[in-house]
Amino acid sequence: MDSLQKKREEIIEFGRLGYERGLFTGTGGNISCHCPEGLLITRSGVSLRSMEPEDILLVDGEGRLLEGAEGFRPSIETGFHAAIYQARPEVSCVYHTHATYCTYWALRGEELPLPTSVSRILLGRTPLAGYAEPGTPELVERILHALQAVPECKALLLAGHGAVVLGAGAEEAYYTAELMEQTAQLAYMLEGRRPADRCEYF
Repeated sequence: MDSLQKKREEIIEFGRLGYERGLFTGTGGNISCHCPEGLLITRSGVSLRSMEPEDILLVDGEGRLLEGAEGFRPSIETGFHAAIYQARPEVSCVYHTHATYCTYWALRGEELPLPTSVSRILLGRTPLAGYAEPGTPELVERILHALQAVPECKALLLAGHGAVVLGAGAEEAYYTAELMEQTAQLAYMLEGRRPADRCEYF
């Protein structure tokens, strides 16, 4: 199995798992993997629930199509995926979700709260990228600004939009996205509640 085929299969697997987990709905969200040949990214308009290998396109660093079926277009967010790989060379997978609770905090315009020790250890600070319309150069700028502010971050929220997770591979990105959504849900459930006196974090 060649490396492109293997990465396509990983994107399909963890895209489906993410859909089943509620990290994606409809045709929203996208996944990419960086490779020596370029950038593999899900095509525009595909549901991550039921992708086929041809739904994952190969593009160059400028988002130009290198390999893919006629009429297929790469995700509208290809620009920020490519920019993340340039800014963070150690990252090999970018996982962009519209998960409900992460999006709740993104709509509030707040960084992700970290109510558990696990989230503080495994996620760390998850910054908020300022609002910009999807697919625009302005959104790329906002994301890069957030990455510069917290260069060690593993994930970030996009104001009014959703979440972006960075991983060494598709499996790691998926597990981080899953933890991020659970963390966001717990933080939502704890809003307005008086924490236990023994909890020193709050």
